[in-house]
Amino acid sequence: MERPDSTLMQEVSINGQRQRISYRLDRQRIDAGQVLTAQGGTAFDVLRAVPGVVVDADGSLSFRGSQEFLVYVDGKPSPLSGTEALQMIGAASIKNIEILTTPSAKYKTEGDVGIINIVTKRSETDGWDVSVNGTASTWRTLSLDTKINYRTGHHNIYIAGQGSDIHNKSQFEQEKKTSAKGTTVTSYADGTRFRDFRTYIGQGGYEFNDGWHRLNIDLQGGRTINPRGGDMTYKSLSQPSPEGKGLDIEEAHDRYKLTKKLFQTAIDYTWKLNERGDEININNRFRYDRFSEEYTESNMFDLNGARQEGTRGYET
Repeated sequence: MERPDSTLMQEVSINGQRQRISYRLDRQRIDAGQVLTAQGGTAFDVLRAVPGVVVDADGSLSFRGSQEFLVYVDGKPSPLSGTEALQMIGAASIKNIEILTTPSAKYKTEGDVGIINIVTKRSETDGWDVSVNGTASTWRTLSLDTKINYRTGHHNIYIAGQGSDIHNKSQFEQEKKTSAKGTTVTSYADGTRFRDFRTYIGQGGYEFNDGWHRLNIDLQGGRTINPRGGDMTYKSLSQPSPEGKGLDIEEAHDRYKLTKKLFQTAIDYTWKLNERGDEININNRFRYDRFSEEYTESNMFDLNGARQEGTRGYET
């Protein structure tokens, strides 16, 4: 009897990868781990790679053509707003980001264009869990967020702290010509502008979840400091030139700083009524913002350094 031939086949390995962005009727979901350009960055860097999100020269993020969007973290509103909130959360601690274009009733949109909900990585095992994420750049940009979590059975206690010092700088150049009644005025503007975000937030909370009842109590507080300004050179030339007057050159230096203190509490309770998933939800929010100091200064100097005009003001 002849024995059947046997063939030795090599091992075949198939590698798959999840989609970076998935779409549903009411939301987009971005897998933070799939956005390679955001590694070592923040939630801000994750969203920069998403269609429909635009970052301007001052480092502010626009979503669907507007900066009036709300930021939630794990389903709870952030005490910070817009770009500030996104720059506070390290990409390494993010599981995914949801962009809700038609939020459900449990989200309070207040007329904004939508909600960005950041879902963080969380440990489900009992015991201690400590996470530390930090970023730094050659442009002196720094950010650090830490979280200490202790879970036992149905109970979870956590404390966290976040701090960042984000710097944005841009170069501005402009040439403008205006003609009227036979005279043409050519104006030139050249210089730099900057905008910084300094944020310091502390957080603490308690969670209970036995499968039927979920309770979360969360406290957050801190302060933000947002300076911005510019150093510009303005040149103006009129043709034909008035007698005895040539190129007019002036320098402008503008400074603005806003300091804000904030505090927020959130209490959420959910009672699961049956296996079908019917629920009763009770949510309570309290938020306090205080603009503790606003400083504005604007000055115009000639080439000799003499101050020609300007303003300076404080408001507390």
